[in-house]
Amino acid sequence: LVFPDLIISIGTSTLFSEYQTFDGAEKLLSSGTGIQTVLRPAILLVFLVAARKYIDTRDMRDVVGLNATLIFSAINILSLQVAILQRLSYLFIPFITVLIAVVISRVKEPYSKAKWLVACVIVFLLYGIASTMAGGDLFFKFYWQ
Repeated sequence: LVFPDLIISIGTSTLFSEYQTFDGAEKLLSSGTGIQTVLRPAILLVFLVAARKYIDTRDMRDVVGLNATLIFSAINILSLQVAILQRLSYLFIPFITVLIAVVISRVKEPYSKAKWLVACVIVFLLYGIASTMAGGDLFFKFYWQ
């Protein structure tokens, strides 16, 4: 993150030479991404902090979900400098989705479980509306030689 332009130019000249000839409006390797890149990990981390008493670190599903959330967050923060890294973070979304479902299923009181479900639905709806108003996700394009 200290010298992103130098790292990107070395990467494009050695590994991804097809990106050197790309003359579009945006450079997918060197441009940052939108507010969604920071908003997604923040929402997930707030969820984990709020639901920490329902997370069992002895259960392997929870450990995988926690690791997936932390790796997803780190990759999204790194993708602020290199936009193409954001694609890598999508590999961890299924594990995070399972973690959210498992955590909510562990809530014993029906009223609390309903509150968690309603809160998750409201947060997902607000996130969808906010990301649509902010321009939506980037369209990923492949450029071949």
